[in-house]
Amino acid sequence: MEDPKAYSQKTVTEFLAIAPPASRAFFQLKMFCPKCPLARFCTLTDAMAIYEIEAEIFFEAVSKHLDQNSKQGE
Repeated sequence: MEDPKAYSQKTVTEFLAIAPPASRAFFQLKMFCPKCPLARFCTLTDAMAIYEIEAEIFFEAVSKHLDQNSKQGE
């Protein structure tokens, strides 16, 4: 997957369809977006603002979970 930051304007639902393992990053950061009915409307940028999570912290967590998942698939 390319840099997750490139997806910051995708909705949570769109992003998780592309990168399902990223849902673990949301829960790690106590962001419950994957289970929220509004996830199809909120962008990743919206979600970070709502939960007051800095983009750097969010995308670092997402990258970590995506890297772990890709290593398990090898």
